[in-house]
Amino acid sequence: MKRICLTIATLIISTIFSEESMNQENNVAQYDMTLSKEDSKVEDSKVSEETKNNDPISYWYSKAGTSFLIQNFGVGRRFHNIQKYNGHDLNFNFHLILMGAGGKNGVFLPSLKYEYLKYKKDNCSYFGIGAEVGSIFQWRGRFYGVYPNIELIFGKERKKVQFTQLSINLLPAIATAVGIVSISSHHPFLGHADLGVVVFGLLTTVEYTIGF
Repeated sequence: MKRICLTIATLIISTIFSEESMNQENNVAQYDMTLSKEDSKVEDSKVSEETKNNDPISYWYSKAGTSFLIQNFGVGRRFHNIQKYNGHDLNFNFHLILMGAGGKNGVFLPSLKYEYLKYKKDNCSYFGIGAEVGSIFQWRGRFYGVYPNIELIFGKERKKVQFTQLSINLLPAIATAVGIVSISSHHPFLGHADLGVVVFGLLTTVEYTIGF
C-alpha cells in the first residue's frame, strides 16, 4: 500500500513539474516571438524612413531678393535629389529699380531663370550656376530689348524659410571690371567707359535672395 501511494505521489509531482516546465518554455517562445516582431517592426520602420529620406524633394516657393540697386520678386519650383546631391530650379522673376525710381527710372525687367545646384554631403548647403534671359520694359509699355545673365550661386536650405542664397551676376561683374580698366588705363581697344555704366554694373553684381 505504501508503495502504491509513493508511486502515485511521484507521478503527481512529476506531472506538475512537467507542466510547469512546458509553461516556462511556452512563455520563453512567446517572448522570443514578441521580440522578433518588435525587431521586425523597427527594421521596417528604418527601411521606410531611409526610403522616405532618399525620395527626391520638390516644392514651390516665392522669393524676394535685392542687389544694391535692383530688387527682385519671383516664384519658382525646385527639385532636390537627395541621393545624387543635386538639384534643378526653374523660376520666374520680376526685377524693379526701386532705388531712385521716378519718371526717368520707371523700368522693370521680367526674366526666366534655370539653376543647376550641387549639394554638399549635408544636403543643405549648395552651390551652382544659373542661366537667365530677361526683357527690359518701361511702365508705359516701351520695350528696350532682351538681356542674358549668368550667375554663380551659393546657398543653404533652412527650416524657417525654404532657402537663402547669394548670387554673383557674371555679366555685370565683367562689364564693371572692363569699365574700371578702361577708365584707369584709357586703353584704345576698350574705349572710354561711361562712369554711370560702371557704377550700375558694380551695384548689380551681387544679389541676396530669400525663398519662402
